[in-house]
Order: sequence, then structure tokens, then C-alpha cells
Amino acid sequence: MKYLDSVYGEIDFPDKYRYYLELPPLTRLRNIKQLGFTPSVYTGAVHTRFEHTIGKTWVLINLLEQFQIGDTDSWIVASLLSEIGTFPFSYSTHWLFGKKMQLTKKYFSEQLFDNYIVSDRHLGLNGSDRNFIFNPPVDGQLQKVTMGVFPQLNILKLAGDIDYSLRDSHYSGRYSNSFDFRYFKTLVDLDSDFCKQTIVDSIRELYRSIYSLNSVYGDKVRRFITLIFVRLTNFLIDNKYLEMDEYKNPARFIELDDDKFMSILRSAAEKAIERNYPWVKGMLEYIEQLSSVEIKEFPLTEKLIQKSLTEIEKHIASQEGIDHKQVIAISDNKKNILDYVLFGERFECFKAAIDSDFFKNMTGLATGSNRTNLMKENVVYYTVIK
Repeated sequence: MKYLDSVYGEIDFPDKYRYYLELPPLTRLRNIKQLGFTPSVYTGAVHTRFEHTIGKTWVLINLLEQFQIGDTDSWIVASLLSEIGTFPFSYSTHWLFGKKMQLTKKYFSEQLFDNYIVSDRHLGLNGSDRNFIFNPPVDGQLQKVTMGVFPQLNILKLAGDIDYSLRDSHYSGRYSNSFDFRYFKTLVDLDSDFCKQTIVDSIRELYRSIYSLNSVYGDKVRRFITLIFVRLTNFLIDNKYLEMDEYKNPARFIELDDDKFMSILRSAAEKAIERNYPWVKGMLEYIEQLSSVEIKEFPLTEKLIQKSLTEIEKHIASQEGIDHKQVIAISDNKKNILDYVLFGERFECFKAAIDSDFFKNMTGLATGSNRTNLMKENVVYYTVIK
């Protein structure tokens, strides 16, 4: 079973896994963008969770052989099924599902597994397989090779992060040229201290590469569109225009890809527009068209530096003479409703992330390192929804 992959070239999968790739929970991933609203800026970043699943699993197969890790079948099945609970538009809709609906990717993954995977007698999976797939262990061999430097890292996460770095940089055009997977695969003398140290250095280079991709993940336009999405869906749900509870049902969630979700959102927004909420139309257009956002800078005075983003938005609105709901502001130093995600860990804001011991351990960089220079200090960026 062969795939022609944009990142790795020809991928030759063992035929025994063909059946997995044809399951509805996996084919759904063909229409879920890995980077959500990122094409608003990086127009080529339209790759899917299905592509990532294929790539991650191919990397994993290589790592299992390289690190001499047994039980390969369990790891490969875990990789193939690890993305099935992904929300429409991936992490761009995390707020809606994770915070508003109090549901996680893991919850949906387990629901789809219980309803579509375990019941499939062709696969022969059971409860113990379920536990391994959704709670993969920290492998002792990997910890031995990396000298315990990355205690939270298992082989599946490493494979996923390698594919994230290579695939996202390829499709966005933001090549970091720092982590070299072809060289990494040659490090097979696992009894050598030099080899072990080189593997640790390479893994840190991997996370420096991922950190440099904050120029993609943390782009201001992308962040504004995500926040516009949050404001719009929050309003539509609170005012009963958008009903999402039915999608807690796995039989409905499995239908919910990017296109289906946008159709639901559009119908809900049109009802609100008919009820004389014209600004809803503007928000919907930003999300549907991924159009450019007019971004303004607001320098913070000493009095405003200590204020929350919500308070600053109200201050800006009063100066502009508009409703504060029309103002959306972002800052790397202040917490907003989305939090900040770095290497899968959540922080209050960008500054908290790069000042953490977690960041220092994963990258080897000093805390406070800002190689991406996303935003200026003591400046809030804002846009006005008309």
C-alpha cells in the first residue's frame, strides 16, 4: 500500500493496516485542515489531519526500528487512531469544544473507538488496546536512549512532533532547516554516549524548529480570526442560534468535518442576521473568506499595563466611540480566552510559555528567548468588527 507524500516521498505501508485507513473515523480526517484558519495568511497550509496521520505513522515505523522498541503493532495502531477525535478546523475550534462544550479530543477519540472500532470484529481490538491507544506509555527504551532528559516524551509523541515540524514548515513555506530527520535516522548506535547526546541535541533542535513555527501558529491575523470565531460562536450559542449538543453523539460527530461545520455555522449566523445583528455578518465573512484583518496598535500607558485584555478592549472602544463587543485585542503578555499552546502544554500567555522550565528543557534555550518577535512589548494589537 503506497502513498506519495509531499514531505517524505513514497511511503510504503504494510498492507495489514489498509483496513484501518478505510474506516469512517479516519476517512473523516481527509476534510479537516491540520492548521485550521492558518490559510488566512499562509495560503498553502491546507494539509489535513489524514496527511498528518499517514506521515506521523511513517515516522513512527522508522523510530520503532531505530530505537529497537518492541510491540510495534500496538504503537502503529495507536498512531493510526490517535487523530480520530480531532475537532473541525483542528485546534482553531478548541475553545468551542474544549471550553464551551467541556469536551476534549480524547473524549471524541474514545467515543469513536467504542462505537466504530471495538465493534468491528475484523480488527479484534479490546479494552486493553483502548487503554494503550489513548494512554500510551512512556517507553523505557526511549528514556534510556535520551538519558531521561525528556521524561514526558513517548515514541508516539516524538513521531507526531517530527511530522508536525516537517509538514507544517513544508506547507507554510516557513522552512527552518534545523531539524534533519534523515540524519536523525542514522543515529542507531544506542550504546554510544556520543550517539545518545546527539539524539538529545537533535530532539532539542526539533523543538526549537517547532518554536520557530510560532511565526505561523502565532501570526496576528490568524489569531484575530480565531478570536472572531470565538466571539461569534459564543454569541450564537448563548442566544440559541447555534445548537451543538447533538454532536456529543459519536454518530453525529463522525459527520462533522470542516465543510459540515461551516454549513451549520452559516445557517446559525443567518438566523441572527435576520434578527438585526448586522455585525454577525462581518464576523462570518472573516471566518468564511479568511480575509485580511485591519490590525491597529495601541501603546499601553502605565495605568493600562496592569489591566486585563477585556478592560483594555473597553477602553479602546470608549475612545473609538463604539460598542466594546466590536473590539478584539491580543497581546503576548496577557491572558485571553484561548490561552497559549506550546509543544502541547497550555500556558496563560506567550511570555509565560517561554519563561517556563518546560520550554527551557525541551529546547535548551534560555527562558525569555523570543526568536519569533511576534509582537512588541507594552503594545496591544486590536481590530474593530464593523
